Amino acid sequence: MVSVIITTFNRAGLVCHAIESVLAQTYTDVEVIVVDDGSTDGTESVVRGYGARVRYMRQGHAGQSSAQNHGMSVATGKYLAHLDSDDLWQPWHLEQCVQALEDDPEIGLVFTDHERFDEHGILMSSFFSAHPSIFGLPCRKVKGKVRVLDDGLWISLLRETYVMVGAVVMKTAVFRDVGGFDTRLAYSQDWEYWLRIARAFPVACICSPSLRVRHHSGNMSGNLAKQKRGEVDVLKLVRREYPGLEPAVAGIVRAEIAARSYDAGYQFFSHGDNKQARLMFQEGWKHGNRNARSVMYWIASCLPAGLVRRARRLKQRLGRGGAA
Repeated sequence: MVSVIITTFNRAGLVCHAIESVLAQTYTDVEVIVVDDGSTDGTESVVRGYGARVRYMRQGHAGQSSAQNHGMSVATGKYLAHLDSDDLWQPWHLEQCVQALEDDPEIGLVFTDHERFDEHGILMSSFFSAHPSIFGLPCRKVKGKVRVLDDGLWISLLRETYVMVGAVVMKTAVFRDVGGFDTRLAYSQDWEYWLRIARAFPVACICSPSLRVRHHSGNMSGNLAKQKRGEVDVLKLVRREYPGLEPAVAGIVRAEIAARSYDAGYQFFSHGDNKQARLMFQEGWKHGNRNARSVMYWIASCLPAGLVRRARRLKQRLGRGGAA
């Protein structure tokens, strides 16, 4: 049996679509658990409308990681899967993932490709097709669309996040072994979780998109500045948790912290949060990314906001003039 955990907060208008996509799975041995993280918009009545088909649990508002851990702690299935309340599965998602896990008992986690869709239902390209480097990851074996990845996945995950939470099916035994999502992290906690699991268990991927990720203004992934800062927090946590990393791997972590600190600083600066921008640029400097551009933006973040706005308007006018 697969225990499917749907976490939600104030998405009464969307959670029903996620639930319906689970109930429509071709793999039917499913336990559906909805963990409501303190919604105030009628989510409870929507979920309870499914009766015994869906197990509803409510907690005080404590964040997505807490809700995910709550769901995993009460799950009774052999396998665990998560689905964000604004996303959808294709009907064959669970069937193909369970088959991959059953075919190779050593695998602890399997993830699929995913594709995004907007508020009008228009699909965008799948993640794997837009990031073909995943096809170059070393494999232990390949069977059809299933690729059992070797230990190099962990290093690759330090550079790029291939895995979406809704794309994963994992053994419940993995949760018992490595624990749950880190509730200390406000962003990118799923990335840290996959890194922890990939360090301990073989991982497989299925090169077929069976998760559809809704792209809209209300999802967390839209807050790019805080997301990038969260990625820096994850990498610093990795460095603390694994102090004996090989020098080459430690160098990768350091370089990623430097690059993502700059990205976070630029995003904070672009949105007018100069204090956070300066902190992130300085974080990048500590890890070797003191380039001219970061210094320029750091200086700009110290200037009066009105002066910066005037400089931006001037730059835009000059750009339009150059284009003409």
